[in-house]
Amino acid sequence: YKSARDSRVMAGLSGGTAARHVAYHNLDHTEVLHVVQGSFTLTDTNDGRKDTFKAGDTVLVPRGTSYTWDQKSGPSRRYWAVFDPAPAVSNVHAQADAKSPTFVRLEADGPGGVGLKDGRQNTKGYTYFRGADRSTLGIWETAPTEDYGDFNRSNYAELMIFLSGSPRLVHPDGTGEHYRAGDVV
Repeated sequence: YKSARDSRVMAGLSGGTAARHVAYHNLDHTEVLHVVQGSFTLTDTNDGRKDTFKAGDTVLVPRGTSYTWDQKSGPSRRYWAVFDPAPAVSNVHAQADAKSPTFVRLEADGPGGVGLKDGRQNTKGYTYFRGADRSTLGIWETAPTEDYGDFNRSNYAELMIFLSGSPRLVHPDGTGEHYRAGDVV
C-alpha cells in the first residue's frame, strides 16, 4: 500500500533469508512491524537496551529512534507500516541532546499487562502512540455484536492485525469478509 496523499505513508510485507546487521539513525518516520516468521534483535544505540522479536510479536519504532537490527539467521518475514512521516533530518547533531525515542513491544493487554481501558461501543483499548499528524497505534478488543453501524468510517488508511476472534468486516454496499486470528488487513 502507498498513500495517494503522501507517498511516505505505506505498508507491505518484507523478508529475507540472509543474516544481517543494519544500523538506523534518527528514523524520519514511525514504523510498526508485525513478525510473521523468524526473529531479529533490536538494540537501542543510545542506551544499549535489547529486545528480540519473533513470529507473532509486534514492535513500534517511533520517529527519531536510533537502533541496530540483528538477524542471526533467516528466513524472516514481517508486515510493516510506515506512517507519521517527517521531513528528513538534516541536522542529526541537533537531536543528540534530546531524550531519544526507543522501540516499544506491543502487548495484547497493554504494556506490562496494565490492562485495556473502557472505550466506546463495547470496546476496550490501549493507545501506544499518538502522532502529531493524528496517526495512532494501539490495541483494542470488542465484545461480540451483530452491528456496530458506521463504527469505523474514516478518511484514513488503517492496518489491522487480528490477534483473536473471527470478525466480519462489511463494506458500505453490504458485502463483507470474515477474518481470523493471524490475518492482516
